[in-house]
Amino acid sequence: MTQDGKLLTHRTVTWTTGDAKNLSESLAIISNRPAARARLREYARRRHTAEGFRDDKSGGFDMAHTRLQHAERLERLLLALAIAKLWCHELGEHVLAQGEAARRMIDPGPQRELSLFQLGLRWLRRCLSTHIALLPPFLARISPLKHFKAVCYSAS
Repeated sequence: MTQDGKLLTHRTVTWTTGDAKNLSESLAIISNRPAARARLREYARRRHTAEGFRDDKSGGFDMAHTRLQHAERLERLLLALAIAKLWCHELGEHVLAQGEAARRMIDPGPQRELSLFQLGLRWLRRCLSTHIALLPPFLARISPLKHFKAVCYSAS
């Protein structure tokens, strides 16, 4: 793993299957723990948590710059942000359901690079500034996550 010395590492690999609209993607996780599907779940939780903090702070609602000092006011703000975050995720799913042309209006690259939250937040901003009637009703739900195939390798 490094030039300093040999380490026992385990590699867990997963990939998505590509279709006509998306290319397949792979992900390799290197860990000191045995390769298993559990590593993928752990990584997904860590990544989701880190993205959530980024979305709450500089990537979305700029929570880092709140000047609230009273716990009750902060609690109300956090509740409002949780509802707004759910709505942004729902809007991100709406954008993806509309197809590649809708996604490219928000995320113009050939492949999706923005999180569901970022897609939704940018769609919300776009609709508020150009055409509010394009906003779908808020349903307060998120569709289930898709599962990926996993292959586990151990190497020393």
